[in-house]
Amino acid sequence: MKTFPREIEFDGEAISFASGLRYLVQKGAEAIRLFDMSGADGRVWRLREDHGNWTLLATKGAF
Repeated sequence: MKTFPREIEFDGEAISFASGLRYLVQKGAEAIRLFDMSGADGRVWRLREDHGNWTLLATKGAF
């Protein structure tokens, strides 16, 4: 089963994702899962998933 984030909370605001891309990056023996997710407002959020833990790496777009 492939996991995709549906929503996050950022600065007290719930952000729902409209679409996204999933990247699998090989780093030695480790596989890193990166996601570029688009919000309904046009902002892009880069997230990393590591063993069920999600980390916000970057954002792009108007705030």
